[in-house]
Amino acid sequence: MEKEMRLQKLMAWRGVASRRASEELIAAGKISVNGERAVLGMKVDVTRDTVTWGKKVISQPNDYEGEEKLPEKMIYIMLNKPTGVVTTASDELGRTTVLDLLKSPKKSQKVPKMGRVWPVGRLDQGTSGLLILTNDGELTQKLTHPKYEEEKTYIAICSGGEWTAREREVFTQGMRLGKRAERLTARAKWRLLERRKDNTRKIEVVITEGQNQQVRRMCKAVNHPVIALERVAIGKLKLDTRLKRGAYRELTDKELRELA
Repeated sequence: MEKEMRLQKLMAWRGVASRRASEELIAAGKISVNGERAVLGMKVDVTRDTVTWGKKVISQPNDYEGEEKLPEKMIYIMLNKPTGVVTTASDELGRTTVLDLLKSPKKSQKVPKMGRVWPVGRLDQGTSGLLILTNDGELTQKLTHPKYEEEKTYIAICSGGEWTAREREVFTQGMRLGKRAERLTARAKWRLLERRKDNTRKIEVVITEGQNQQVRRMCKAVNHPVIALERVAIGKLKLDTRLKRGAYRELTDKELRELA
């Protein structure tokens, strides 16, 4: 449980507005803490401070009688997911899950104290790279719901040689993934990074959806099957290249602002 937290987090937890909208209210001078105008970035102690929006009390000390009423500590983890690991909390087939990696950190790794967390979205078993784990439901919704159009950036190694102009057009403008698909995929971005000697191509792909194995299925649909796939960014948040496969760390305040 968390007694001290950033003001915008408290406002979101109390149901006032999203964190981004809460920041706008704070910046506009509409929020006060103990009768003084609040400022962006400040922290409040829910057991001592009174937060108001005009004449409306958002939070006050007597709202939290007992540990069970304190807000849950928000946890934000960046994991460099290796291939062969499934993105789920448990697996009936006994395969290694991303949560197993948190339970068995390397000795040299600094382990944050954490309660229950879950993966934000999915990376299939054969895909590596950036995965966020958190207990923040609001952030999970923002990063996974299609209406927010959060960009996810991947690096793919594809077979099939050179991409034709027509293949790139179909890929970026939208396609139907399967005969029963009711709609086209959303617009995507495609960029050639490297022509490799083995006739494969290294490309960058940016999508805003999260259909099952979407990048793999899109590439296969234009005759360029994926050989290897890594997610390197979610929105403005980039994978920390210093993290080895299977390693993780807590997000910094700067990185959280990039996700908000």
